[in-house]
Amino acid sequence: MSLRFEGEGGTRRRTAAVAALGLAATVLILPADGWLVSVLASMRTEAGRRVMLVLTQLGHGGMDFGLAAVVVLAGWALGRSHLVQAGLRAAVAVAAAGIAVQVIKHLACRARPNVAGAGTFFHDVPCFWGLWGLYSFPSGHAATAAALAAALGLGVRALRLPLAAGVVVVMVSRVYLEWHFPSDVLAGATLGAIAGILAAPPAGPEGPPRAH
Repeated sequence: MSLRFEGEGGTRRRTAAVAALGLAATVLILPADGWLVSVLASMRTEAGRRVMLVLTQLGHGGMDFGLAAVVVLAGWALGRSHLVQAGLRAAVAVAAAGIAVQVIKHLACRARPNVAGAGTFFHDVPCFWGLWGLYSFPSGHAATAAALAAALGLGVRALRLPLAAGVVVVMVSRVYLEWHFPSDVLAGATLGAIAGILAAPPAGPEGPPRAH
């Protein structure tokens, strides 16, 4: 049996499903945050750190916005309007996710894994002009990567698998580098996915239209 989402109602149901699953996963993993970070820390090597420093850039907002622009330009050059539309929607999703993340970060004020008071929420409130170390929740890199993946993936099916893999890589890299807790990246990815879904075109009876 396959799930079918129709029109605006389908978008709402898809958004609600992602939000519910993401929230549940974030809450469930929260108690194990510290342990999971320590497990990855025990496996960390200098070579691995260098690789992750490169891979984590896939979630940088500027990089994701640039990738969306590349899709727009490719669509324009090839005369593929669906690529242009998908790229534009992805750019909007990335921007929206980035803004939403910054608002929440400055309200949650969660200390990063590698600073004093690691994992503490509302640490040194208000943190609107706080240090980088208090902006752990949610992960901006995970959010923008997921926003790009959701918006582009719903518009261009051929890109779904590589984009999804990219999101997972970014999420793992953020925890591996001790810049975020697992709950941070799950919350960020959930927020980004919602932004991508809302930016994508409404689904038809069989889901989003296939790219030709």
